[in-house]
Amino acid sequence: MEAIHVFELVFRNAIDRELRAWNQSMAGTSDWLTNPHPYLLKAFTPALLAGATDRARKVAAEKRRPLRHDDVVAQMSFGNWR
Repeated sequence: MEAIHVFELVFRNAIDRELRAWNQSMAGTSDWLTNPHPYLLKAFTPALLAGATDRARKVAAEKRRPLRHDDVVAQMSFGNWR
C-alpha cells in the first residue's frame, strides 16, 4: 500500500501542475479549482470539488490558517482523478 500512496501523491501533484498551466491558458487563471474552464467540469463535477473543498476547509480551520489551493488538491482522493 505504501507504493500506491506514493504513486497517488506524485500523480496528483503532476496532474495539478499541468491543470494549472492548462487552465491559465484556457481560462486566464491558474486556479482550476475555484475558476475551472468548462471542459474541466466534465471530469471534476462541482459536487466532487465541493466535497474536497469542505474537507480542506476543515483542515485549514484546525490549523488556524486560510484555505489554500494545495489543501483542496490534497483532499481529492485517487478516485477523483479520471
